[in-house]
Parts: sequence; C-alpha cells; structure tokens
Amino acid sequence: MSSVTYLQQTDASWLRPARRADLTISRVFPAEPAFNSQMYHEIGADWQWNDRLDWSDGRWASYCADPCVTTFRARRGGETAGFAELRMSPCGDEPGADLDDLGDGVDVEIVYFGLLPRFAGLGLGGWFLSEVTRIAWQVQG
Repeated sequence: MSSVTYLQQTDASWLRPARRADLTISRVFPAEPAFNSQMYHEIGADWQWNDRLDWSDGRWASYCADPCVTTFRARRGGETAGFAELRMSPCGDEPGADLDDLGDGVDVEIVYFGLLPRFAGLGLGGWFLSEVTRIAWQVQG
C-alpha cells in the first residue's frame, strides 16, 4: 500500500535553497512522452507509483502535449539522473509558451519528481527539488 502526501508552499520566501549539486536541469521541449513514461516507470517502481501504469503510448503522448504540463530533465555528467513534471493551472494555450509569460494567478503543482535509483543517496535530490520549486515560483510570478 502506498500513500500520497501533499505539501503546499504559499510564499516564495519559504524556499530555502539546498547546496548546489553536480546536476544540470533543462526543460524537455518539445515534449518527449517516451521520456516521461520511462522516468515514471523507473523512478516510480521504488515508490509504488501506480496511477499511470496502464497508460498507452497514445495517452502519454496526449498528456505530454498538454500545454499545462512541463517536464524537466536532470543530468549528471551528461547522463539522465531524474525528472520533474510540473502542471500549471490555469495555463497558456500555446505549446512551448514561455513559462515566464504566464503571469500572476497561476498555481503550479510538482506532479512527479525523482531521481533514478542509481543517483539516489548522492546528495543530489535536495538541490534538484529546490531548483524545481524555484522554477515553479518563477512561473507563478
């Protein structure tokens, strides 16, 4: 059995950035549904992520093409280390729209976030999460 815990940060000043890690973060654009699916399955296996296990390739493609969904890839030494999936509400209607142009009143949820198992325990996750949170605050204006 697994459980889901939701946390909400309602003030950007609450963010306490973690110490810089040896990672680079880039936005996945255009969308790569196979990447989202792979990360979901590989990272989620250890965390009992199960709500998308039965998604078809078409469902992944449709979901990732949604302009409200943005994916980020974490890399270490050129190798994919993890991902983060953000969902804006409400959002712009143009795929690939500049996240900085969405304006005030946008809520951003970090829907999925994680590191591949071989990168866990290396001190990378704290900085990755704080950077993804910082990006979410930038989107919110």
